[in-house]
Amino acid sequence: MIRKLLDSRTLVRFNGEDRQTGEFHYHGYTALLDNVQAAVLDVKLRHLPEWIEHRRTIASYIVRGSKQSRNCVCRISRVQSTSTTYQNYVIRTECRDELREYLKANGVETLVHWRKPMWEHKDLALDNPRLSERKVFCREVISLPMSAETTPQHVEMTVGCIRDFFASRPTSLRTYRSQLRNERSMTLSLSERSCRGFEQAEIRAMSIECEKVGGINLAQGVCDTEVPQAVREEAHTESRTG
Repeated sequence: MIRKLLDSRTLVRFNGEDRQTGEFHYHGYTALLDNVQAAVLDVKLRHLPEWIEHRRTIASYIVRGSKQSRNCVCRISRVQSTSTTYQNYVIRTECRDELREYLKANGVETLVHWRKPMWEHKDLALDNPRLSERKVFCREVISLPMSAETTPQHVEMTVGCIRDFFASRPTSLRTYRSQLRNERSMTLSLSERSCRGFEQAEIRAMSIECEKVGGINLAQGVCDTEVPQAVREEAHTESRTG
């Protein structure tokens, strides 16, 4: 009973998605915003403009770094937008899964937000609109590290790994995949810009720590500025009075 309750709460935390399989079991909602979190959000909103500009700067570094690779057979936008906030930085490549595996082995975490089209999740009972290109997107897209904490050094590590991956791969993707199956234990050399110490965004780092002990991260993030005095006093009062 407890296991079933935990599993259901975990699905709620991730909007109905099983993070192990990528399967969506129902439409979930994330609407947690109590008074304390609202106060924290009020403080963080003051930094939003500079954080957006920071993301745009990081995106420009990714574009600049990708131009240096002639063997990079992935689609990276070469157009800088003055309107997007770069909540995610998504690229496309036919060898998405192999690239993710390589990046993970070298300490760079990536995400795939939609492993398959929503209508293929049976529990959602959605009609099939027969959008063939959408299925291709789901097989090829990958989100690179992008957050308010991402630094130019992180970009160099990530782009460097991507360049090394494609530079060491045969031009034939089919040939590469065949080699990969035979070389699962292969070692891949990198220079001193190895991805050791790659930092995650705070909310993601908290989730990783929770996963280590089988917990669920119910937080909405941690403010990296000083907690307002009024919030501290109110929290202290509430903790004493229960």
